[in-house]
Amino acid sequence: MITPELIRRLKRSKIPAVFIEFSSVEDLRNIAWGWVKEASYGYPLVFCPLISTEIDKRKRDRLVNSWQEILSDQGVPHIQSPISTKKPMPLQILKKIGIFPLKGNFMVGGEISYNLYESPASEIVAHCQSFLYDNHMLILTVNKGKVLMSNGRCFFQPGIGEELIIKNPGYLT
Repeated sequence: MITPELIRRLKRSKIPAVFIEFSSVEDLRNIAWGWVKEASYGYPLVFCPLISTEIDKRKRDRLVNSWQEILSDQGVPHIQSPISTKKPMPLQILKKIGIFPLKGNFMVGGEISYNLYESPASEIVAHCQSFLYDNHMLILTVNKGKVLMSNGRCFFQPGIGEELIIKNPGYLT
């Protein structure tokens, strides 16, 4: 359950996005959005909808419309619709959550981190609908210019991970 106390804890921990799973409009109406907005003052958390893919399209569209209407009326920062899986996040969402420009950019001084996949020879990549293809083989992982995995062989580098602290979500939107 989303409560002002939970929002204050997330704010203290610098969590920029909150994913809310719901299956009915009543689930959304039962949240005290005014209190939630007030509790997130100073660090505007971005709320992202999570709607089960098992729900039929008509009900799903109704839930998305209700989500947009309720959160817009309350002035709560939110993503308009569920974030697509297996596709890169749009720049607008990266900005709203606060990930861009820290990640997801191609600028001087930006870091270079990527995965390289090998696709089957019979497949034309331009015609694929998905970004991450289930039948493709991961052959290379590079993080900040260092190779972490190549052709199935992992290169362990202790201490290479780091925490990304989002200081101000939605700053560039």
